[in-house]
Amino acid sequence: MDAVTQVPAPVNEPIHSYAPGSPERARLEAELKRQASEPVELTQTIGGVQSAGGGARVDVVQPHRHGAVLGSFAGATQADARAAV
Repeated sequence: MDAVTQVPAPVNEPIHSYAPGSPERARLEAELKRQASEPVELTQTIGGVQSAGGGARVDVVQPHRHGAVLGSFAGATQADARAAV
């Protein structure tokens, strides 16, 4: 083939500053607050089936505010690991 492909120039997404008082920061803070108020139960998927693990419970927290729990999961057991392999 003798076609000449014209590749469009890439366009990057805008980089937001998240400065105090900016709309981006307000949206981010609102979303973090929403997620902290609605913790989710995280599951594992083995063989296409979602299930809770049989191990110890672990909380998933915001990295900058450990008191804000985003969700929790049960760790995998040896039986879970064998089933996944």
